[in-house]
Amino acid sequence: MSSPLELLKSGALEPFLALAFASLLIPIWVAARFGAAAARLCLFLWPAITLGALLLLLYLSRVVLSSVGWPVASAIGIGAYAWMLVHLAGLTAPRLRGKFYAAAVLIPGTVLTTACLLGVPLGAGAWIAWGACVSGSGRGTCQASLALGLAPWFLAAGGLFSSVRPRKETVRIRPDAERPSRPQRLSFERRREVLPNRGEPGVLRVAQVTDPHLGGLWSVARLRSMLERIAAREPDLVLLTGDLLALEGMFSPGALAQALAPLRDRPGTCFAALGNHDLDALGEVRRALSANGIRLLVDQRWRVQTRVGPVEVIGIAQLRSRDFAQRPEHVRKVLAQTAAAAGAAIAYRICLLHDPSRFADIDPDAPGAPDLVLSGHVHGGQLGLVALGLPWTILTGTRWPDHGLWGLGRCRLYAHRGTGTFGFPLRIGVPGEESVLEIEVKATS
Repeated sequence: MSSPLELLKSGALEPFLALAFASLLIPIWVAARFGAAAARLCLFLWPAITLGALLLLLYLSRVVLSSVGWPVASAIGIGAYAWMLVHLAGLTAPRLRGKFYAAAVLIPGTVLTTACLLGVPLGAGAWIAWGACVSGSGRGTCQASLALGLAPWFLAAGGLFSSVRPRKETVRIRPDAERPSRPQRLSFERRREVLPNRGEPGVLRVAQVTDPHLGGLWSVARLRSMLERIAAREPDLVLLTGDLLALEGMFSPGALAQALAPLRDRPGTCFAALGNHDLDALGEVRRALSANGIRLLVDQRWRVQTRVGPVEVIGIAQLRSRDFAQRPEHVRKVLAQTAAAAGAAIAYRICLLHDPSRFADIDPDAPGAPDLVLSGHVHGGQLGLVALGLPWTILTGTRWPDHGLWGLGRCRLYAHRGTGTFGFPLRIGVPGEESVLEIEVKATS
């Protein structure tokens, strides 16, 4: 087996390196067209994609496919790399495309991109273990090398399933006496089944929709189908907490309005707040919501009569990253204003707040503090062990509540896992969520 350095000196890697060099035109064009945020994303992702592709190409060609010879094995690997670049080049002219493009380019390209990103740590580990294997310096290193080398492909394939098939769940939120002084994960009941509307007295049924990121794997048909299933579960309220569009959706006028059409037959029960990506296509988002009778709340409140009594829904505006320092004051000011205008007693107060890290900015003892905050934004962590029944994700221990129920004083936060993706192409171990919240509400106060 030739070492990577020997292959580089021999010129065997020249086709790959030529493709990698030419592919730099893609992030340069994307950054120039879409601005600083796209430039930062490309600066992080492109070197990782290229390095991961190189590590996996070398490993598969020199270890897994060594029996067919370097020319054939490298041709397979470089061909797959080129196919992935075709998919990524589509981002220079983003729009929603048809089923043939999805099957031929989008889906395989997304899986390959994910495998390359995972190939950075796992591919490097595979090479290290293989070196130990051929030198005979450790037991089990050959098996470990093979497992690490193949893991990116299996994880990416599983991630594809998790990213397009959100779990259908019913979540029960009950009143409790816990009053944590800082955001803290709390226990709650989650059932992986669709429960019918049983008309329970004192129970408010809320369907939260967040982060579908229309575009890429989430087509108009897929999002529309999910909303039809949600509407069929007869929730009292449908609440959208932002990031409705991905890049492809932003450049497909009218697509979001078509996708949200199943909510058109629920007048007065659908409300929305903005996410950070919605700010990049604000006109398109506003038109789509208005066309389907969904009320957008931007630092506003709305009172709606439900089976549990009057419920107040508050939508907090999404601030730009440059306004980060203003976030605590902004949240408290909006909640104080809504409290001053509240008037008659309400049964329950729900706050739509896209970014769950802003939950820590709420004063739970202040007038107007919500009973429940609904957030999304972080896609449940997107990479973690949730699919295995464990709460850990890559955001565990950070300032972001990643998924599930959280408490701060008497206030509760439900961090929804969302359905779409952005940045990292697929969900790994963190399936999307298609749930209805059953909230046990105390008597009107």
